[in-house]
Amino acid sequence: TDRIAVVKGEIPVMVLDRFGIKACAPNAGESSSIAPWKEKLLLAKKIIVIGDWDADPVARNQVIPKTRERADILGAELYFPPEPYDLDDWVLSDPDIVIPIIKQYLRQKMTD
Repeated sequence: TDRIAVVKGEIPVMVLDRFGIKACAPNAGESSSIAPWKEKLLLAKKIIVIGDWDADPVARNQVIPKTRERADILGAELYFPPEPYDLDDWVLSDPDIVIPIIKQYLRQKMTD
């Protein structure tokens, strides 16, 4: 595939897909290992991981490091919605603004 966004769950995948962005979400949650997916994503031209600002501070402190680890394992660029948005809320809030931002993330050249 060309470029793909790895996100936290089904809602962002459905919204991104509706606007022509290829996306996937591991089916075992944000804190699950992404390692089994790496082989399946090898042909992607570019992978981005879009994290989440969980409203619960305990959950946020657990999920953020796992999201960073996920991006590292995939060799992906890591992005987050503007605080305090949960990713679901962000993609649903105003797709006319959010979708071009995510498309820009996918177009940007990889950084070291």
